[in-house]
Amino acid sequence: MKTILSLTDFSPVADTAVEVGFMIAEQQGATLLIMHAMPLDNSIQLNLSDTAESDDSPSKDREGIYEMLQEWKSRATKSGLNLRIILSNGDLVKSITNSTEAADAELVIMGTTGLGQSDGIWGTTTKQVVKQLPLPVLVVKDKPSNALFDNIVFASDLDPEDQIALTTSIELLKPASTAKIHLVSVNTSSFSTQPRALMTALLDDFSKLVMPYESNTTFYSDYSVAAGIRHFVEHTKPDLLIMSSRKRNPIKDLFIPDPAMAAVGELPCPVLIIK
Repeated sequence: MKTILSLTDFSPVADTAVEVGFMIAEQQGATLLIMHAMPLDNSIQLNLSDTAESDDSPSKDREGIYEMLQEWKSRATKSGLNLRIILSNGDLVKSITNSTEAADAELVIMGTTGLGQSDGIWGTTTKQVVKQLPLPVLVVKDKPSNALFDNIVFASDLDPEDQIALTTSIELLKPASTAKIHLVSVNTSSFSTQPRALMTALLDDFSKLVMPYESNTTFYSDYSVAAGIRHFVEHTKPDLLIMSSRKRNPIKDLFIPDPAMAAVGELPCPVLIIK
């Protein structure tokens, strides 16, 4: 991975997104972009020079932000990372899309406290960003341990497109060789449920895609897909949940919520959504 974009509004939950961005960038030697949406006439890149001055006396908030910028600069310098700060205005998803396209970014990281709540970045727009942005989005809530993503769950309905999502996520994150990957598919009482033998065979096909990582496969039964994923995550306590979010029929979305969106809002672990 060459470039990562972390979103911030300088709130505690956004600090988590920036911290995870630093951790992944340091692990992979990637460029880190930190983006803050604000009401400016144009998107600009902040000058992090120690000699930067302003004619205005900074407010307490501005002082705190300036200190944070300097901390980021110092950390990037010590780590040998290429760091850029972007200020942007206008439509959030469009601003992120433009910035990621210009920088050829491969991953967007944002923080949230859950859907339907004040998530500390842009109110309840976490769902909007995750659904509309074409790039993979990693949504985080609490700061992870230094050992990133050693225990991973990949939840899928075993659609062939999800095989691409699985390989894409592994190539993107490059987990340590010691990482364990749980491959899970949830069975419900729906009349459209595939036979268990077929689902087991499909899970085995998915397990071959993650070699040489250690993996296990689980055919999990529950009353709904979202509930099954939630219960499996509560049991395995992963460092990361990976799911794909394919384009869905808007009418279907009204009656059957996207399990990936539910996971972002309900689960405490980081969730990586692959498009």
